Amino acid sequence: MKTIRLILYMFLLGIASLPGRGNNPPADCDADFEFSYVPTTPIHVQFTDISTGDPTSWFWDFGDGNTSSEQNPVHPYPEPGMYEVCLIIEHDVPPNYCSDTICKMVEIPDTVACEAIYSYSIDPLFPLEVTFFDHSVGNITNWEWNFGDGSTSFEQNPIHIFPDPGEFLVCLNVYNADSMESCFHFICETIDIPDTMTCIAEFAIVADSSSMVMNHFSFYDQSNGYPDNWFWEFGDGSFSTEQHPTHVYAEPGLYEVCLNSWNSSFPYCNDIRCKLAQTPSYYKLGGQAFIGETPINNPYHTGDTGMAILYRQRSDMGLVAVDTNIFFEHGYFWFSDMMELPYVIKIGLTEGSANFDAVVPSYYPSMMLWQDAASVMLDEDNFESHTSLLETIELETGPGGIKGRIIDDKRWELIHTRGFSDVPVILTDMLSQPLGWTRANTNGQFTFNNIAYGSYLVYADLTGMYSLPETVILSEDYPLVDSIFIEMSLTPLLSIREPEQRMFDILALYPNPAKSSINLNISAEENAGIEIMVYNQLGQQMLGENHMIYKGENKLEINISNLPESIYFLRLQAVNGTPLMKTFIKVD
Repeated sequence: MKTIRLILYMFLLGIASLPGRGNNPPADCDADFEFSYVPTTPIHVQFTDISTGDPTSWFWDFGDGNTSSEQNPVHPYPEPGMYEVCLIIEHDVPPNYCSDTICKMVEIPDTVACEAIYSYSIDPLFPLEVTFFDHSVGNITNWEWNFGDGSTSFEQNPIHIFPDPGEFLVCLNVYNADSMESCFHFICETIDIPDTMTCIAEFAIVADSSSMVMNHFSFYDQSNGYPDNWFWEFGDGSFSTEQHPTHVYAEPGLYEVCLNSWNSSFPYCNDIRCKLAQTPSYYKLGGQAFIGETPINNPYHTGDTGMAILYRQRSDMGLVAVDTNIFFEHGYFWFSDMMELPYVIKIGLTEGSANFDAVVPSYYPSMMLWQDAASVMLDEDNFESHTSLLETIELETGPGGIKGRIIDDKRWELIHTRGFSDVPVILTDMLSQPLGWTRANTNGQFTFNNIAYGSYLVYADLTGMYSLPETVILSEDYPLVDSIFIEMSLTPLLSIREPEQRMFDILALYPNPAKSSINLNISAEENAGIEIMVYNQLGQQMLGENHMIYKGENKLEINISNLPESIYFLRLQAVNGTPLMKTFIKVD
C-alpha cells in the first residue's frame, strides 16, 4: 500500500514537470530529516525537516499507515518495533521545480525498561502543600513534573504548594538522558486537594524588659495551618493585623489578649486563642558608690564622676545591659521603673575623675569580676544596693613590662578578634589584689610599663564573656613579657586549666626591634616539627615557615627583610602542642 502511495505521488510530480510548465533548470533539492524521542506514553517522535532547496511542500509516511503534510510533525507510536519513515519534498514555485525523497529506519523501543511511579502526601495542617515521592523503576537520570496548575519541577521528590483546592492532573516524565531510546516513561494521575484545613491559633507573650518602656509587650504568632491573616485584640480596645505585633498598655492590669488567625485560601480554616497578659511590677533601684568607707563626692565633691551600668540576668545566668546612669552628687546612682527581675550592677569612674586610677570598675557589692557579682532580685523599691569600688594597692615600679592582647577563644588567628576595645584589663598580685588597670585599645591590645620584677596575674573583664587570668613572671632574664593572650569565650571555661603539653618554650627573641632578621632561642623537651607564622596587627598572615627542632636548646633565624615597618605577632606551634606567641617590631 505504501508503494502505491509513493508511485502515485511520484506520478503527480512527473506531471508537474511536463513541457508547458516551463523549461527552467531544476532547483537543487536534497531531502533530509532528523528525529528525536519525546518521553511520553505512548512514545512520540519529533521529526524535524532539515532539507535544502527551499521546499514548499512535505509528505511524510510514518511507516504505520499514517501520513502528514506538516513540515515538522510529532507522531505517536503505540507499539514498539522498526518503522521505515519516508519524507518527500517538493519545490513548485516557478521558474524552478524539484523534488526529492529520503527514507530512514526509526526504532520504537519497549518502554518496560523504565516505569514512572509516584505517590504523594498531603499536609493535614496545610492541604495546599503536597509532597511527591518518586518510586519509578529503571536506570533513570531525569524527572520532569507537571502539576497541572502551570507549575513544573525537575526535582526527584518535589514539594509543591497548589494555588487553590480542587482537582489537578499531575504528570511525571522519567527518562535516562544518556539513552532515551531504552529508558523513558510517562504517567499522569488526578489528585484532589481538599478544601478543608486544620487551623490552630497559638501565640506567645513576652514582656519587654529592654526597651525602657513600661508595660511594653511583644506577641509572637505560633499558629498552625499556615495562616496568612491575623487579628489581635489586646483587651484594652486596641487591635493589630500584624503577625508579630508589639503593644504598650497605658495602665497596669490584667488583660485578655485574643488572636484570630486564618488562611484566606480556606474559608473555614480559622481559629481563636485567648490568653491573659499581666503587666509586670516596676520598681526603683539605687545605691551609693563607695571608695573605702566613704561615698564618692560625699559630703564634699571630690572630683569624681561615676557610671553605673545595670544588667538583666537571664535564666542561663548570662547578662544583658539594660540601662546606664552617670552620677556624681553624693555618690548616689539610681534606675527608675525597672521590671521585677534579677539584676547585676557595675560601677566605675569616668576618665578624668580624680580617683580614676586608684580604683578598678567593680560589681555589687564589691567584686572585680562579673562572674563573682551578687545579683539583686528587684521585687520592691531598693535604695540600698551600695557598691564599693575595689582600691588598687601600691604597685612597686621597676624596669619590667607586660604586653598582650585579648582574643577570641575560637581561633588563634587574630583576624577574628571581637570588639574588645575598652575592655578593662586588671593587673593583680598572686592573691588577686588589684595593683592597676588599663583598657584594651581598638585591636584588643594592652600594656603595663615600669613594673618591678615579680609574679603577677592579668585579668580581662568583659561583662557576659568568660576568661581565665594569665600568670606573668618578670625577672632579670625576662624583664619584658610580650606574649600574653587572654582568650574570651561565650561559654564558661574550666576554673582550673587542664595540664598543657608544653613541648617547648621560647627562651628569647632578639634583636627586638629588628631590621632584616630575628633569632629565636627555643628549648624543646623532645624532637618535633614546628610551624612558625607571623601576623600583622590586622590578623593577616605575613610569613609562614616549618622547622625541625631537637631536644635541648635550638636557635632559629627568621628572615623578615621583606616585611614593612610595623608591629608583628609571631606564633609558634608543634603538633598537639600549645601555641606560643611573641611580639616584635620591624624597623627599616
